[in-house]
This record gives sequence, structure tokens and C-alpha cells, in this order.
Amino acid sequence: MRIRAFLVAFGLLGTIAAAQAAPFVNGSFEQPGGEPTRRDTIAATGALPTGWQTNGLGFQIYQGGHTDDIPSDDGTFYVSFGHNNNTGGGLYQTFDTEVGAVYEVTYRLAQQQGIDNAQLAALWVYDSTSPISQNFIDGTVNQFTGSRVGWFSGSTVRFTARSTQSTLMFEDKTPAGAGSGANWALDSVVVTKVSGGTTPTTPTTPTTPTTPTTPTTPLSITGQLTENAANGSQSLTGR
Repeated sequence: MRIRAFLVAFGLLGTIAAAQAAPFVNGSFEQPGGEPTRRDTIAATGALPTGWQTNGLGFQIYQGGHTDDIPSDDGTFYVSFGHNNNTGGGLYQTFDTEVGAVYEVTYRLAQQQGIDNAQLAALWVYDSTSPISQNFIDGTVNQFTGSRVGWFSGSTVRFTARSTQSTLMFEDKTPAGAGSGANWALDSVVVTKVSGGTTPTTPTTPTTPTTPTTPTTPLSITGQLTENAANGSQSLTGR
């Protein structure tokens, strides 16, 4: 289901706007890492995947593969949403973009601890300079089906950057009271610049122009050359 205009409602909009950006990082959630059996609740004051922030809602877990009933899709670790039927949680990251460039976001999803097709996994992308509804760029909501067992590719989102910083957010949009039969997992998030944008170049230092020299006027002398027979010297008699 494609979303072209949607208000991403969560409590840390001001925090997102003030976040310091950098290139997109840690899309496979391998940092901070730890023991393969790690399974920690994600909270504003607790464990957070490096480079990511939480909206403080829902019940998300940073975990190693097989700590529930699925492996990770890439590497050792992944994140999961909606545990204990607590929905509405989100993870977001602000990163550098080039104005006018087109970016593509790909990622992988899975159900775990059961199958419940009432779950909804959303991806929102917006201009981080002012994260309000009129600056929302694009997004998608992924539905789960019983035929999707294990990891699968979520709906790709392409967007054109409006400023030098953009933010993407994965949010659990499962309706309250639904999705109690399972939770969903996220891994292998990749942001790729597809086209456009400008890459600044280092300006060259102009060379100082040389001062042109004044051409010399050829000297023209006319006369008669005579030779002194006594000493062999020559002299020119001008006229």
C-alpha cells in the first residue's frame, strides 16, 4: 500500500530535527553487537542499534539470530517490533543527502514467534529540516500474508531529497489490539543514491596573468661602411 501524504505522529519530532546527520550507517544492525545470544529491549535510555533512535513507543528488541525462532537476514543481529502486543514503536535515522538526488531504500522483513497477518510494517521518509506533514516525502505500509514464511523484501521506496538531511523511520502500524499472535522483524536496510544531486568540486586557484612586455622598435641605421687600411678597423658613416 503506497502512501503519498501521511503525518508521522510521534513524540520526538524536535529531537529528530536537531539530530546531527552523517552518512547512513548500520542498516544490518551489526553494531553495537555483542554475544550472539543478546536479546535486549530497545528503549530511549537502553540498548539502541548504533546510528538509530527510538520514538519511545511500542516494544522493540535488539536481538541475535535464533534468539526467537528465526535467523537474522544479514550478519548476526536484527530488530523486532510489537512484542507483547505493544504496537506503535519506531526506529529512525537521519542521514546526509544531496538536494535533488534520488535515493532508494530497500530492506527485509519477517514474521516471528508465530504468524499474524494483521501486522503492518511501515517505512516513512521525510525532509528532516522540518518533520511535519507538509514536508513528508514518501512512504509505504507492508502487509503480511501467510504465504510469506521467513525473510522477504519489503516494498522499495524511492524519494528525491529536498535538503542536505533526510530521515527514514520504520514504524509498527499494527492496529491496537491486533497482531497479538506474532511480531515482526527488520534487517538489511540499504539506502542507495540512484541519480541526480551535485557533487561539489574544489575550485581551482586562478593564475596571476603575466604583464605583457613592451615590444622593442627595431633600430634602423643607414650609412657607408669604410675600412682603415692601416689598422684594419671599420667605421660607419651615418646619413
